[in-house]
Formats: sequence, structure tokens, C-alpha cells
Amino acid sequence: MAEIFILLLFLILLAFLALAQSWDREHELETAAAEEMRDELVAMEQWRPITEAFETPDEVVTLKRDKERAEQAAERHRRQNEALRDVLAKEDGAAAEAVRVAQEAERRAEEAIQELRVFHAKGHNPPCWYRVVPRADGDGTREKPYYSFNLGVFDDAIVIRRPATPPGGADDDNGGSFAHEAERLGFGAIPYGVRLTDRQVVRHLNPIHEAGKSKRVRSYSCVFWVRVWDLTSPHAKARWQQAHDKLIEGMFGAYTVRSDPWPKTHTAEGE
Repeated sequence: MAEIFILLLFLILLAFLALAQSWDREHELETAAAEEMRDELVAMEQWRPITEAFETPDEVVTLKRDKERAEQAAERHRRQNEALRDVLAKEDGAAAEAVRVAQEAERRAEEAIQELRVFHAKGHNPPCWYRVVPRADGDGTREKPYYSFNLGVFDDAIVIRRPATPPGGADDDNGGSFAHEAERLGFGAIPYGVRLTDRQVVRHLNPIHEAGKSKRVRSYSCVFWVRVWDLTSPHAKARWQQAHDKLIEGMFGAYTVRSDPWPKTHTAEGE
């Protein structure tokens, strides 16, 4: 019992010690607050309005000096505030840039996911103009491309001919008709049936290629398809390879025709 009593007494002493320390801290805080209030009152007494009537020149000089110090302090605080605003603006700009970069990364990731879905559903470089046909093995369907142009490659030129625009449209994506898309893409402005240099061919046909790849035709990146005839002379096969492999296949899906003859006339709309 004595040991328990001593332990209780020790705990009571510790409690009183803690209370005493708490009282000391409260007294210090009250004293500090009182001193601060007294200093403020003294300062308020010193900062008398400039319109006050002064009895001695010394008081006027003192007030002017205090006013100058106050103005200097106000100017210093103003500069500090401006500097702080600049820092915050820079931080806000950095945060906004970080948000923009994150949003751009999210957008690109979403585009990559969409391209992957298209790749699985339609294959690589799906055709912009197509018709849905059954697969040869009977397992589902596939998109068979329509051909937008006939291209004849000669030794020194390429000739473009336009087959009849296919009927209907891609009703399963963006709707509309192929004829309306051809009009929108400027098919009618292309010079058909004349000999064109490679540079001229690229100038007239590359905008159509770009429209397909940049998702302005379908909701996904697609390519137009063309039929190509090798009309070069036997000693100009290097020219054929260059025109076919680099120029034409750089813009279109290309099918090389081997059996059908090169069409001699341009097939206009409605013919």
C-alpha cells in the first residue's frame, strides 16, 4: 500500500508540474499580447494625422521622417507583393503547362487505343472506300476496297483516269455517300487523261491521301486504293519500281493489274 501511495503521489506531482508549465505558458502569451497591444497603442499615438496642429517644429520634422519611413515601407511591401504575384503566376503557368502536357498525353493514348481497335477490327491501313463482303473461309466478313483511281505508269509520265464512283457509302462510319466525299475531296479538279510528271501527281493526289490519314474521311486513319498498270518499256523497269514502290504506294493502297487492259478513256460520272 505504501508503494502504491508513493506512486500516486509521484503522479500527482507530475500533474501539478504540467499544470504549472501550462500556466506559465498562458501567462507568457498574455504578457506578450499585452505588450504587443501597448506597442500598437504607442505606434497609433505616434502616427497622428498630418493635418494635426503641431506646437513645435521638432514634432513636424519627426512626423515627416516617420511618414517617409512609412511610405518607404509601403513601397517595399508593394514590390514584395508584386514579386510574390510573379512567382505565383509562374507557378500557375507551370501547373497549367503540366496539365496541358498530361491532357495531350491522355489524348494521344486514347488515339493509340482507338488505332489499336481499328487494327484488330479492320486490319492495318483499312480502306477509306469499301464494301463489306463475306470472307473466303466463311468466317465473318471483311472490307473489300473500292478503287478510286486508275494510274498508268509510263517511262516519263503518269496518267490518271477516274473510274465510276462506287455506289452507296460507308454507312457504318460517318454515313454519307462516296460521291459526296469525292466532291468534297476535289476529285473533279484532278486533270485526268493527260501525262503528268511525278511532282504533278503528288500535288494533285497527296491531299486526298492526307485527308484519309488525318481522319477527315473516316473516324479512323484510312487509305484510298488505286489500280496501277505498268506501261513502261522493257528497259525502264527501274522507273516502274520507283514510281510504284515509292510514289504510288507512298500515298495509296495499290493493286497492280496484269490481265485487264489499260482503259483508254476516262470514265466520267454517270457513264
